[in-house]
Amino acid sequence: YPNPFNDYATVEFENSENKEFKLTVFNLQGQLVKTIDNITISQLRIERNNLVNGMYFFQLLSENKIVSTGKLIIE
Repeated sequence: YPNPFNDYATVEFENSENKEFKLTVFNLQGQLVKTIDNITISQLRIERNNLVNGMYFFQLLSENKIVSTGKLIIE
């Protein structure tokens, strides 16, 4: 949230065991456009930076398993 977002979005998830996560963001063509490694907190702020307007899909991974998926709309 917020979605759509202009400058940043926040992704929240359960991490009571302090596991390490990786967030990957893909464009509509399936190309990897952003990766954030070594996430150990339960709230992550995704900065827009150089992402252009459009829809993106994200995956939150732990131990090579997809834990969560979602979409981001940047306007």
